[in-house]
Amino acid sequence: MHMPRITSKIFTDQFLWMVTLGLVVGFIFPPFMILLGVPESNVMTPLFYTASLMAGFFMGIMNFGLVHFVVRPHLKELADRMKLIKETVNDKTYQESDAHCMGDSCFIEAVSDDEFGDSARAFNEMVQALQSAHEVEYVYTNFSKALSSNLELDGLAKDALHLLIEHTMCSAGGLYVEYEGEMKMVYAQGIVDSEQLAQHAYIHQAMDDSRIERITLPENIQVDGLLTRFRPQEVVIVPILFKQRNLGVFVLASPVHIDEPSLSMINMFRQGMGLALNNAIAHESLQRLAALDGLTNIYNRRFGLKRLKEEFKRTQRNDSPLGVLMIDIDHFKKINDTYGHLLGDKAIVLVTKTILGTLREGDVLARYGGEEFLVILPGASEQNCWNTAERIRRLVEDSRLKINDQEIQFTVSLGYVSFPQNQVGDEMEMLHHADQALYQAKESGRNKVVPYSDLIDEPNSQSA
Repeated sequence: MHMPRITSKIFTDQFLWMVTLGLVVGFIFPPFMILLGVPESNVMTPLFYTASLMAGFFMGIMNFGLVHFVVRPHLKELADRMKLIKETVNDKTYQESDAHCMGDSCFIEAVSDDEFGDSARAFNEMVQALQSAHEVEYVYTNFSKALSSNLELDGLAKDALHLLIEHTMCSAGGLYVEYEGEMKMVYAQGIVDSEQLAQHAYIHQAMDDSRIERITLPENIQVDGLLTRFRPQEVVIVPILFKQRNLGVFVLASPVHIDEPSLSMINMFRQGMGLALNNAIAHESLQRLAALDGLTNIYNRRFGLKRLKEEFKRTQRNDSPLGVLMIDIDHFKKINDTYGHLLGDKAIVLVTKTILGTLREGDVLARYGGEEFLVILPGASEQNCWNTAERIRRLVEDSRLKINDQEIQFTVSLGYVSFPQNQVGDEMEMLHHADQALYQAKESGRNKVVPYSDLIDEPNSQSA
């Protein structure tokens, strides 16, 4: 029940009601004294009535003073904090370093067990909920920026995982994507056996069920934190879906039990990640298609030259050797003219498979022209280049192509250069030297290997 309002200000109404109540008490005080047995002649006088009214008046003022100094500060503090909250919301400065209200600075100390204490506690809960909502908004904004600014799969995985670890209770994790029926690790932070973890049954189970799985890490898996090794209390496997299709999973490990706010944050990340991951996978597929030759499924000339430039720069940084081979199918025009372009394509494919069978992991093969190939051999010395080139030459010479009941034999010529045994200024000069050596191999009879160093030793051969 509320007292009738007199003015537009509650404290002014409080003052008027207290003074009025004091005057009423002062007015009825003399009759009350008569009821208590005090002689009427002593109290029913103008002086006593005046004194009683003045006492009631001052008592009302004193009561108002107590309210002013005891109650009003708490209400003013509440009003000031609400004003800060309003400024924070209006200016959207919660997430900035100069925010009006950060952390516990907006909270009110609940010092009483009455309505004022209840008001303070309710206000603090409201502030906490508002801060949580702003934090979620801030994290989601950053997450959306990370998703929208990354078409590269590696960059997307790195940014997304860093944000997840930063804003949840997890300390390690990885992103695994399904590729050609197998789970492949894209990026991991803090997981020791990240490749092995991709084959774990829990991951495949979570993918099959399309739901978040919370598990205890098996004994044979170790997780490494940012600075210290820890035994995770909980692991969360988060399937990433796009239009009901499983694309991959987040694997997140925490040294403590993961609370509900962290799970909500993880689920929010999951919902936004599906579209971004699908776009990144599609982009990578297009990039891969743009980099590959349609017939042989190896690098085309443009991306082969790009890889050569990258490997040459790496060689210069690491002061390590680098070999480059140029390979050409001998009398390829005659093969096409005699047996047709279909057999010519088969010859190119056969040479491609033969070369790939001789290369190490990390070596690069590209189709440089119609029947010409470029091989990049990181870390290969002059002798390594010779061994690889000669092995390719012999294997191609021993191979046969069948057309009807006829077997077709053909050969290849090879030229190579090795750095730093042969000094060059850049990768294009290196490529030019390998091409010169190839030209010499073809001019001197074909089906042979010629190193560029032979051309240096025999200037006349180079001019030829």
